[in-house]
Amino acid sequence: MDILDKYFKLQENMRNISKTNCTDDEIKLYFESGEKILSILDKVVKQFIEEWGETPPTMYCRDELPDMYMRYGEWDKARRAIDRCYEVNILNQPQRYAQHTWINNCEAAVNELVNHLKEYPGTLQKDMYSRLHYVDKEALKWVLRFYKHIVKIKYKNTNKLFLPEQNELINEEIKNIEKEEASQKSYDNINLPDIPKSIDFPDWYISISFGESPSKNYPQAVALAKSAPQYIENVVDNKILHQAVFSDEPSEYLQFIKLYELVSNWKSCYVIINGAMVDRKIVGNLNYCYGDKCRSGKSDFCYGASEYTSNPFGCHRAQMHAYNDPWYSYGIMDTKGIFHVDKDAIKKELVSRLAPYKLCPALDMDVVLSNVDKLPNTINPKVDKDWEYTTIIKNGIPYEGVQPTLEARGLAYTININLDDIFNDNTDNTSNSSENFIVKNINDRKKDKSSTITSTKPTKKGRILRVLISIFIFAFIGNFTIVHIDNPIIGFPALFFVIYISFKLGSFITDKLFKDRQTDN
Repeated sequence: MDILDKYFKLQENMRNISKTNCTDDEIKLYFESGEKILSILDKVVKQFIEEWGETPPTMYCRDELPDMYMRYGEWDKARRAIDRCYEVNILNQPQRYAQHTWINNCEAAVNELVNHLKEYPGTLQKDMYSRLHYVDKEALKWVLRFYKHIVKIKYKNTNKLFLPEQNELINEEIKNIEKEEASQKSYDNINLPDIPKSIDFPDWYISISFGESPSKNYPQAVALAKSAPQYIENVVDNKILHQAVFSDEPSEYLQFIKLYELVSNWKSCYVIINGAMVDRKIVGNLNYCYGDKCRSGKSDFCYGASEYTSNPFGCHRAQMHAYNDPWYSYGIMDTKGIFHVDKDAIKKELVSRLAPYKLCPALDMDVVLSNVDKLPNTINPKVDKDWEYTTIIKNGIPYEGVQPTLEARGLAYTININLDDIFNDNTDNTSNSSENFIVKNINDRKKDKSSTITSTKPTKKGRILRVLISIFIFAFIGNFTIVHIDNPIIGFPALFFVIYISFKLGSFITDKLFKDRQTDN
């Protein structure tokens, strides 16, 4: 088998294995394939140079293998892979140094994290950045996201972290969380008032309820609630509970926001969306995003509130647009310079990022995912002139990628300057629209009594006169010896100074003459 055929077969083994969700057998095959590539890498590189004149832009043994070793705590193997790539000249010295630095930072972050969890198991993930503030932040972020030897237990809007050997603590924590969730669900059901069956709820609705309050805003809140499309008044424990129901119509939702901002901090306030109680963070996200859509009145708002959030999916809250983690950064470059878009990775990322917005009335995940399918499968900048090659940095690692050209993004502009318009003295040429506009502008301003414009620019004859007057002044000054200077270093600047003074005086006299003539006219 040809050495390159063997290389491509081994790299295909690695490419077909998911980095985030793989079995023990798959990861074993991944590492075995990577090691085999490293063992023949010098021959592979030599063959690439002989046949193509260069190595391919993407090589898994260099771009992926070290990162995968790091995820499983194989730090020395990650460094060895980098060194091997440096030996065969597919990494230069600065790149090798940068990769070693990144590996060292991540290893240090793991060591600090493990030591902390040994002493404080169950620490919240969001608290780690403050507790390990002295650790490189980017390295710690990578460790918390990708390192395989920590256990994450979902808790509210974050995770509780444990080490794999802390099994008893993990099982106990899972039971406690299940009890807490069951208790909260039971409490919510007990405290929810009975909703009258006569209420005709729209397909999507948001309901806000609140009780009596000593706040000065209470009368206003009651008035706003009663003006809602549907208003319900319940009595719970001998206390009045006001409930207002709104649909996703822009006018109604903006009315809801106004009421919510008045009562959201009251203890008796709670919000229900489509029958499910939601917390304030979710409501806040909806008000911030869907509220802006309602105010904008734009049907395509979700495809980008501005050029900085423009996206092809239908929700800019995914934070996947041209200026931040664009979709065309997901994929891989083959040896022919063709970029293969990884649509599965894009879909997984979108589902994860948009989970907090799943109750948004404008969000349709089916539409979002179908828009992913509409993206091109491959991008070849050699054929499609709207694309160009670039280098993409992810997790501190450079990758060969693609991006739209400035022209394709509408960021390239052509400025045409007609030098004839600048240097042409023929003011009678009426064919030049730019000059006509300027002349018309000046004439219009002359008619304005509050703003009189007087042109003092001399004609061609005036410029000749200015030169003659300047020469005369210079000759006149030259007839008088004020100071005798033998040193040429001082003499030449003095001579130029005299010439400059002569020219300025000549210009002043000429401008004065023409100004006086225009005043007489």
